[in-house]
Amino acid sequence: MKQFIYTSSTAAVGNMRGDVDEETLPIPDDLYGATKAASENFLLGFRKYYSGSGQEVKMRRNIIRPGYTFSNPAFEGGASQSDNRFFDIAKAILENRDIHLSEYDGTQFLSSEQIAQVYLKLSESDLNEEIIFALGNRHTTWAEIAKMGLEFVPESTSKLVLAPQDPPTWRYKTEKMQNLFGLSFDATDALYEHMHWNIERAGKLLAGENLPSVTHEYS
Repeated sequence: MKQFIYTSSTAAVGNMRGDVDEETLPIPDDLYGATKAASENFLLGFRKYYSGSGQEVKMRRNIIRPGYTFSNPAFEGGASQSDNRFFDIAKAILENRDIHLSEYDGTQFLSSEQIAQVYLKLSESDLNEEIIFALGNRHTTWAEIAKMGLEFVPESTSKLVLAPQDPPTWRYKTEKMQNLFGLSFDATDALYEHMHWNIERAGKLLAGENLPSVTHEYS
């Protein structure tokens, strides 16, 4: 094998301490993040085979740390949702229920189509032992996403009820991805499309259609 790309997570970093980049010391704060950070260390430390010859490993080993990645299913009946938040907002809009959210709760969303470009660029490069954050370049709140959904259903009487919250004072820095590959992503258009898909799906389910689950099942 010539190269290995490990899909890690921003969870490897742990609690945010202001802006963070790929050089920030990982201090994971849950088991998921700890396993990601440990796997990163194993991969980056795998420079020589354990033998008397001390033969060096020639396989290129790189790491991508995705943030919240979203998409419509890649095929009919496929699963693509890591949680139900998009759908829950869409359903509340169609049922004319108020949508309760925290004012600034959100993240640097990235679509699956966008992150695929990061994997492609990395796989085509000669880079080795690099860690790359793969996120959008702007913080989008769930409140903004709910407003997108309301635009698709102007007759809805749903209202946003926002709990006060301090604005974020941190971000995941994406400059390395841009410097290496010339990639910088704003997921706004893709979020509109995804919210429209969730509105349509919620409408079908509320009308009694029997649709397959699109949420990933974890055991």
